Amino acid sequence: MAQAATPVPQSKPGKPIPPDVLEAAVGQFNAIVVVTETYPSGGKGPTILFVNPAFERITGYRADEAVGRSAEFLKGPDTSQEELRRIAETLRARKPVQAELLYYRKDGTAFWVELEGDTATSPSTEATFLVFIIRDITERKRMEAARREQDRSTATLFSNLPGVAYRCLNDGSRTMEFVSAACRDLTGYEPEALIGN
Repeated sequence: MAQAATPVPQSKPGKPIPPDVLEAAVGQFNAIVVVTETYPSGGKGPTILFVNPAFERITGYRADEAVGRSAEFLKGPDTSQEELRRIAETLRARKPVQAELLYYRKDGTAFWVELEGDTATSPSTEATFLVFIIRDITERKRMEAARREQDRSTATLFSNLPGVAYRCLNDGSRTMEFVSAACRDLTGYEPEALIGN
């Protein structure tokens, strides 16, 4: 005879999760978690109040080197000022925001991040904070750049061939992934019109 499954304990609705549980969970994230004050009226970014351990692993800065500083200290010469302005404007309007930015580690090396930010209000104090989840996407950006360079090299090579060259996906429909520029002369179609077909 099968035994009845032991019921899983459920949290009562409205019962707060203990802070140590949240802290332990956030501490295990591979992504950076940053909590800041809201944007001040001056030109500086919001002040950092909390960073999780992934912040140190990814940026090289200890928590005590980050807390109390403006959140913009990770930016550098090639960080998009336009994106920083867009992020600030969106969050000031209390809307969630996503962005890709080039940040700089403590040792000066650049790394790409995917940032998600939103406002959060404390139920007990009604104070408003900004919460950011930041993922290191440097490897993904490197692979995208390598793919673009490969496509550029392939297009240059195929533009000198006396016929149409193409590459298809092995997806059962042989969907066109690349078509050389000679397609225009041979078929009258622009290469872009065939890609995805």
